[in-house]
Amino acid sequence: MNAKLKQALFVGRFQPFHLGHLSVIKKALEKEDRLIIVIGSAEENHEPENPFTAGERFQMIETALLAEGMKHEQFAIIPIRNVENFFLWTAHVDQYIPPVYKVYTGSQIVKELYLSYGKYEIRDIEMVSGISGTRIREKMQRSDSSWEKRVHPEVVKLVRAWKGEERVRMVS
Repeated sequence: MNAKLKQALFVGRFQPFHLGHLSVIKKALEKEDRLIIVIGSAEENHEPENPFTAGERFQMIETALLAEGMKHEQFAIIPIRNVENFFLWTAHVDQYIPPVYKVYTGSQIVKELYLSYGKYEIRDIEMVSGISGTRIREKMQRSDSSWEKRVHPEVVKLVRAWKGEERVRMVS
């Protein structure tokens, strides 16, 4: 990979990958050459807050980005296990990613951790109103199909194929 590329980082759990995440990635790629997308808490799955596996989340992200016309050269998706120690978390993530200069985040804790780490620029992201993984999972749990309007159509197909709604109800 060309060392002169402007690479930035975007970390999320993507439970599931939704249109808010997609919006952040599109906006970041308007400014960056490449975005490193870290799937956080990769070991967590089949739980109320983390119903989807790291492999499923990887497939959701990749499928949606490619369907939107993005090229593999513009992004890398890296699943990373969590470290239950905030002091060590940023250095832990750094072990698994290529060099970046900026972090995009909408998470206050991620912002604080990277600010104290002091190694990267921080860019707050604009949250998309009414879209969050928590709300989508709540709608899935209630069998409210309006969750589908908050994720990419290709992600809807994947979630259906995996019986994701049923899983959300089962683990909740």
